[in-house]
Amino acid sequence: PAGETPAPSATGIRSTLQLPAEGEVHCERLGELANLLAEFVIKTEQLTVAVWGKVAGKSSLRPPKHTRKLAGQFLSDETGNPEELMKDLQSLLQFATAIMTATSRAGEEVARRYWRRLSPEAIRAVVDMEQNRLRDSLLSKDVRCWRKYGELTTELGAEHIEKEIESAMADYAEAFVRGLER
Repeated sequence: PAGETPAPSATGIRSTLQLPAEGEVHCERLGELANLLAEFVIKTEQLTVAVWGKVAGKSSLRPPKHTRKLAGQFLSDETGNPEELMKDLQSLLQFATAIMTATSRAGEEVARRYWRRLSPEAIRAVVDMEQNRLRDSLLSKDVRCWRKYGELTTELGAEHIEKEIESAMADYAEAFVRGLER
């Protein structure tokens, strides 16, 4: 009947969207939904490629860039390969997940990196090593520690911190994707 979808399409979309089995699925709306989701996936792919290039540009891993082509082939060509499209979409999901997850982990990792370098214990250890080499220092240990802290923090401008965050994101995201590839 007009307005209803063929059985395999209706069953698949009902399952994915958890619709009741007896409910009607309209073909025209299914087409509109498919178009909205295709646009979303293509824009997500473009954004993922751009963000990955900025954050992990040195990585040998690359997110997919052919979803539009593969989806078009799947719909219009006899040679359209559903397995290739699914593999591409799964890869896109892995990269997008890696980037989003890395975003939430980057701050913690950067804080850890700075703490290892700038904690009172780390500063004292550096000053103690330098003190062994420069025994003739007349300054108190507290003054030397404060000066060392000042030296180490001079590089903490916005540009440096941004690079540290990108580095932490790249490390995590690449490890995440590699972990999923195993």
